[in-house]
Amino acid sequence: MKDLELLEPVTPGKILYGEFMKSLGISTNQPARDIAVPVVLVLVGV
Repeated sequence: MKDLELLEPVTPGKILYGEFMKSLGISTNQPARDIAVPVVLVLVGV
């Protein structure tokens, strides 16, 4: 059987940023301010 290359886990926040926020020009600070949470929660996606 071939050795599998495992990818590092990706958080929902990183997917959200990479797929949507970055292309729309939205910083991670804006949604955090809008919903009154720390920026780290937006990035981690908790």
